[in-house]
Amino acid sequence: RDDSKADAARLQREVESLKKRIMWAHVSPVPPLPSHYDEFKVESLEASHPAFTFFAEFFRGSCTQHRLDLNSSVMCPKPVLKVVNVEVVKNPRLIKQYHAKLEDLQGLRKFGCSPVPALSPAKVPVVSGFGPSAEKFNEHFLFHGAPAGIVKEICRGGFDPRRGGEGAGKLFGIATYFTTTASKSDIYTEQFTARLSKGAFRQIIIARALLGEAFRTASAMQKSTRPPDGPDGRPYDCVWADVRENGGIVDHFEVMLYERGQAYPQIIVTYAHETSCRCSECAKRPA
Repeated sequence: RDDSKADAARLQREVESLKKRIMWAHVSPVPPLPSHYDEFKVESLEASHPAFTFFAEFFRGSCTQHRLDLNSSVMCPKPVLKVVNVEVVKNPRLIKQYHAKLEDLQGLRKFGCSPVPALSPAKVPVVSGFGPSAEKFNEHFLFHGAPAGIVKEICRGGFDPRRGGEGAGKLFGIATYFTTTASKSDIYTEQFTARLSKGAFRQIIIARALLGEAFRTASAMQKSTRPPDGPDGRPYDCVWADVRENGGIVDHFEVMLYERGQAYPQIIVTYAHETSCRCSECAKRPA
């Protein structure tokens, strides 16, 4: 009987692993270079589509606890979120920029880039036979939160590092800020002076990001406009901020990109907080 239970458990793990590989196969390949005739569009995915399932689970699964306030020692429950829609952004101009940046990294970092184990849950893996991959250049799926109007602008015009710090602080300089935690991005989906209701629909971008050779920081870099120089005299390609438990100064990993084209806004997730949610942000929002 014990052997049967062990076999059943092992089979279940294998099935789950296979499902995960299949879902990654749908989302891992770099978007192909567009045709001359392709135009900008945003397409909603059916709830039954594997990519919808993947990104909804990826989104919700990244959520975690947050402090009640910036300097509070009280940790609130993680958000309880309902994904309403998953949209795919097809922007030919931005895809071309992303491919150009990938080609640039392929030339500068011919032997690949050092992995960042701390960010591995967000790393886009190689799925053999399913199109081009940027895995060895540290391609990750990262979250970026903003009010809905700004999300729309980003999907049309791309991420603009020059605007870094306009909506919030700039602890790590003038850059586009990303995180591996959707609940961290949730904080920035509204203006702090004009909060939306608890149950309002919100949007977060899931971006493909080429981290390249990444610099770890455990301290503030408020005056930075680019990553520091590496041992070879060339600047690193990005900066990532480590968390307090590892000697850093933030609760959740952050990634800063200082160049246009280094991230592509591929997915828009529209979601709402469930009425049962008791997260740190719901405590500050009107009913």
